Amino acid sequence: LLAGLYEQEGPGFVRRLRGAFALALWDRARQRLLLAVDQFGIKRLYYRASPQAVAFASRASALTDGPLGPTRVDPAAVYQYLNFACVPAPGSPFADIRRLPPGHTLVAGNGPLQLHAYWYMAYPERRSRRPEAASLMYERTQDAVAHTLRGLPPKECGAFLSGGTDSSTVLGLMTRLTGERINAFSIGFQEERYNELSYAELAARHFGAAHYTKIITPDEALDLLPRLIDAYDEPFGNSSALGTFFCAQLARQCGV
Repeated sequence: LLAGLYEQEGPGFVRRLRGAFALALWDRARQRLLLAVDQFGIKRLYYRASPQAVAFASRASALTDGPLGPTRVDPAAVYQYLNFACVPAPGSPFADIRRLPPGHTLVAGNGPLQLHAYWYMAYPERRSRRPEAASLMYERTQDAVAHTLRGLPPKECGAFLSGGTDSSTVLGLMTRLTGERINAFSIGFQEERYNELSYAELAARHFGAAHYTKIITPDEALDLLPRLIDAYDEPFGNSSALGTFFCAQLARQCGV
């Protein structure tokens, strides 16, 4: 399917794709390599180039050695991490390794690399309040949830439920669209000031979800850190990674 779209529309075919993706496509006839990532950069794609070659991978550490030689830590990345708790694209932790920015393609072939933004977030200067904004947001959110659920049996679906506005809205839409009882997974913490499980339980009861919960101890959180470091493969300072990992682990244990 992707190859067919590429033949019809060229590198611009990525505008037709929905959801999270990172892809590499080799055009043998044109001796051209195409790299692309989704509009929000949910999936990661790193590349390293020399006059003779281009290497790419989903993990920056995969490019730190090999035919292009060793690399070094980028001091600018250290500064960015200490200020933003992450290293934003197009940067990476390493000086000569770049991350493909969200909504971009990279074409490598005969000549210099061609970096192209095929999508960007528009911010109109006019900031008038539009009465239809709320209904439009609802329609777009419902469309996204429906698209994700397409072809999936409700019993094999689930929602990571924090009890906040976003996850509760998604759970409600899943319930409404399927007419079924949806699996919901929530993580709590022993420290009361960090524990928001009561809000998740409230949302789960309201939508009649099959609610699975787990309380995380400080020791469990500390023991997880080496696995998180390996999974993220780069500096990442957002503590939400702990809850997301444990939610995914809980879902797997429950067979979803």
